[in-house]
Amino acid sequence: DAIEGYMGVLFPKGGFTEEHIEIAKIICDAISIELQKRDNIDTSKRSLENAFMMELFKGKIKDKAMLTKWSSHANVHFNKNYCVAAARVGLRSGESSILKYIRRRIADDFPNTYSIVVENTLFTLFTSIPQKISHEQALNDFMKDVFSIFNFYELYVGISDIFDDLLELHIFKYQAARALSIGISKEDNSKIYRYKDYVIYDIFSYAAKHIHEKNYIHPAIAFLEAFDRENITNYLQTLRTYISTFCNGEKTREKLCIHRNTLLYRLKKIEELTGINLNDTATCVHLLCNFYMENIK
Repeated sequence: DAIEGYMGVLFPKGGFTEEHIEIAKIICDAISIELQKRDNIDTSKRSLENAFMMELFKGKIKDKAMLTKWSSHANVHFNKNYCVAAARVGLRSGESSILKYIRRRIADDFPNTYSIVVENTLFTLFTSIPQKISHEQALNDFMKDVFSIFNFYELYVGISDIFDDLLELHIFKYQAARALSIGISKEDNSKIYRYKDYVIYDIFSYAAKHIHEKNYIHPAIAFLEAFDRENITNYLQTLRTYISTFCNGEKTREKLCIHRNTLLYRLKKIEELTGINLNDTATCVHLLCNFYMENIK
């Protein structure tokens, strides 16, 4: 049996009795009978479609033969291109019921869009996205009506890149779910999070979680931090700014409000103190990664 809805009876002035439970049960049974009479074929098709989506999003469809077979049985035929959205209500109670309601509404109103609720997350598959359309255009034009529903119910939404192979759905499901998780954790003002905006954060957060910092932090950083503390200098800030501007002297001077000669002196002193070569690409990339990861910890 599937739950199609809920009935509530309000007693603002009290007076509730056990008899009211029996009356409510009779009404529910009557509604159930009427629902079973209506659209039996459509209900069966919807059940197959939901089962198809569940298998697809759980990664159980492994090859084109299985995909074709499921598509035929469920009478669901996809057109390229695709995009995945992962949506959650947040920490409010009853979020599962809200997401299931939204899923049914999407199924009824948007023929090229398919949704499934998995572990309190509403995953939505957008299909038939026009060729050579940008991510921004897809979001603002092609997907805007669905996102207006997400916005109405104040959902937090993560969005994957656009792709063209359904057998890679698990990759883009991860992108949508990860963008949602990172976006919520960073407490951004927006409630829509695109994975492409968080991909670098995702890469470095994985490294920070699985590698001890002593294995990736460049020794020059710890040395300059200690040196600055003992000598009341700001060489580490200078290095961080210089590296973060991709070794652009002009931008570094503007950010630090210092003269060209002052910057050149500091950079030379940094090289002398630490033994690093700021003309070495690998060293600069290493330092850039370290400074970026400071924002993740």
